[in-house]
Amino acid sequence: MNPGTERDLEREIARSLVGALEVALTSGGSSTAVRQARDAAQVLELPGLDRLMSALGPHATRPWPPEIQPVVERLRRVCARATAGGGLAEFRQADADFHGLAAEIVAMEWSTLPSRGGEEGPSVPTLGAAEMMSDLSLAGEASAAVARRVRLTMPVAAAVRAAIDWLAGREGARTPIELRQDASALEIVCEMRDPAGVPPAHQVLSGVDGNLGPLLPLGGAGEGTWMIRVPSFSARPAYVMLMQGTLKLAVPWHAVLRIQVAPRDAIAARAARHGMTVLPRLSTLPARGGECPVVIVGHGLRRAWMVADRLVWRLPAEGCEPDSRLLEAGISRAVVTDEGEVFGLVEPRAMLASVALPALPRTPAGHAAPRADHVEVAAPLEHDAPEGAEAPALRETSETVEVLDELSVTPLPAAEPERAPEATPAPMPAPTEASAAPAPEPTPALPQAPDVAAAPRAARAEAAPPQSAPEPQPAGRRALLAEDSFTMRIFLTRLLEQHGFDVVGVERASELNATIARGPWSLVCVDTELPDARGAALLRSVREQLPEDTPIVSLARDEHDFAAARHAGVWRTLLKPVEPGALRRLLARLGLMERASG
Repeated sequence: MNPGTERDLEREIARSLVGALEVALTSGGSSTAVRQARDAAQVLELPGLDRLMSALGPHATRPWPPEIQPVVERLRRVCARATAGGGLAEFRQADADFHGLAAEIVAMEWSTLPSRGGEEGPSVPTLGAAEMMSDLSLAGEASAAVARRVRLTMPVAAAVRAAIDWLAGREGARTPIELRQDASALEIVCEMRDPAGVPPAHQVLSGVDGNLGPLLPLGGAGEGTWMIRVPSFSARPAYVMLMQGTLKLAVPWHAVLRIQVAPRDAIAARAARHGMTVLPRLSTLPARGGECPVVIVGHGLRRAWMVADRLVWRLPAEGCEPDSRLLEAGISRAVVTDEGEVFGLVEPRAMLASVALPALPRTPAGHAAPRADHVEVAAPLEHDAPEGAEAPALRETSETVEVLDELSVTPLPAAEPERAPEATPAPMPAPTEASAAPAPEPTPALPQAPDVAAAPRAARAEAAPPQSAPEPQPAGRRALLAEDSFTMRIFLTRLLEQHGFDVVGVERASELNATIARGPWSLVCVDTELPDARGAALLRSVREQLPEDTPIVSLARDEHDFAAARHAGVWRTLLKPVEPGALRRLLARLGLMERASG
């Protein structure tokens, strides 16, 4: 066969392979198309492509999950280059990378959501709470059982672990962590040892619709004990359904901190006394006497009171289209129950956007570093316990209030009695009940919380009031990380901190350029594609601003990123997603392992 005929044959084979892959990569395609693409990969001896298509197979009949989209786009780019080149060289060069990408997809544990039609819906990568906290001590078998049972989506798991680490401080958690599961919410009770870690913990948790706050000193919980409450993965999340005027509203259960009943004419005064605001009503009716339910909602460190006319139920529900009444009220999302009732979804992020942050914890005066045995925190919410030794049942009023027994409903005394200093607080509610809502007093002069992306460890040092001139950072222990992916930034920050580095993380090239001057840096890791700069030009700019002996590591997605790094003179590269072992080997080659841990 002459060379021209061989080239024509390879071009035809490449065209057939690309055609099979294009059909298989169509969103919502078929398993048959994936099998045909695998057959072609096996015939052409491309084991990496074969394994990658096998890993994509379980997701082929549904829209590609967001975590898989970059892999699909990578395959499409290789197909385009193979078509332009008229051969299989592009596939052979990328086959080893395909093998690694397949391993990453297979390593994820995927949970499937149901669809309205009863068929399987999208797949979501999840992580067990036990794996997320594998190196932490849990408070007894009850907490361990919750950890084994509960799964979190990957962003929520990353945010929870980062928040625990920030609250625990550099020395780590000292006391066992207590876990509680309540419908579609996970509660984590832990020790707050580093007040400067509260602002970044607030931001990272609010980013995943979690909330944070100090526990009341009940049930043995002492000063410095805080609670994290986040949505756990659930095929059917739970909501508190309530009536407000003419509107049916649903509040996500993970945002509900407490449900209680209060005299209608005392709600504003009580909320002000506890340092919280009353959220504006979405639907108003003439005020009447008697009592009404109050739902205390939280998002990050923010808390507020939401007044209802009638509490309906805590129910699982699924997303649906809002009806005309909800749209007229400005509610664009809704959920539907098994009985077909549609409730407007009140989202915590939007609901509490205008609520001021409370006073943040601070390092005690005279202490250079926070101490676990002496930590000042903002005053927690005063406990509204019912009068009498036993919690009375919900009283009948002129306005009927229907309450599911599982909900924690705490009737409030009608009067505003003075509390004696020696009054004994009420018992801690059972774990299955809505938790009491800690609410620090707000302050008009609230310091701005640092950006989570900026620097988990460095932010803590900056957030605490300076007691003296800061000591210069020792060389070999500071790392600068530029990464626009929120989850990857948290992951790499934790990996580097485990090797003894103080890490400053930034999201954009403009922030990176401004932060380089705060050196010296012993290690600089840069994603080759930031929102405002990318490729060889970005890496060359960083190279020119740093001393020649400062190691630069590029974080690359594919061979194009590798080529850009080499073009910029950056020869140390880590393939994303970064494996802990790969980072450890790189630090060893750079001679930073001993310096980082010493």
